[in-house]
Amino acid sequence: MDTPTPDWLAELRAGDFLLTSPHEPSLYSRLIRLFTGSQWTHVAMFAGGETLVEALKDGIVYMPVHRYAQGYDIAVCRVSGATPKHRARAVAIMRAWAATETRYGYLDVVRLGLRRVGWPFHGHSIRQTLFCSEAVVLAYQVAGIEISRLPADEVAPADLGQHIVSIHTHSR
Repeated sequence: MDTPTPDWLAELRAGDFLLTSPHEPSLYSRLIRLFTGSQWTHVAMFAGGETLVEALKDGIVYMPVHRYAQGYDIAVCRVSGATPKHRARAVAIMRAWAATETRYGYLDVVRLGLRRVGWPFHGHSIRQTLFCSEAVVLAYQVAGIEISRLPADEVAPADLGQHIVSIHTHSR
């Protein structure tokens, strides 16, 4: 069975990012929802063509955009004020992290969750790792654009909602 082309693919520009909300969330996604109070549990950057670059359990990796064609609600996000040069540089940074096999920051996500519920947890971040929203924020910082007022290692997917340009809800 062929995966349908997402209706939102045509509106994407390289450097845009997707906020995703799975219809059948894993335990991990449920915990992110609990800690943030938001439906958005993941961020993936559009690299162009039909390719995303994102932080998943295997690290910063390339994935086909069709991964989110079914079973997810999607918010397409675009950074206002970002030029094509900024967007290209942010994508290049994400690609570089994928090439260097940057790992996923599970402990950093736990630390973020604990801080969100008011626990004074101030463990230090392991810099060889990144989680999804942190990677997108840092990529744009390196490209010269601040997309969050929070430090990158404190940004959850929900914190990037001010960049939403369209939301696509798919039937369950």
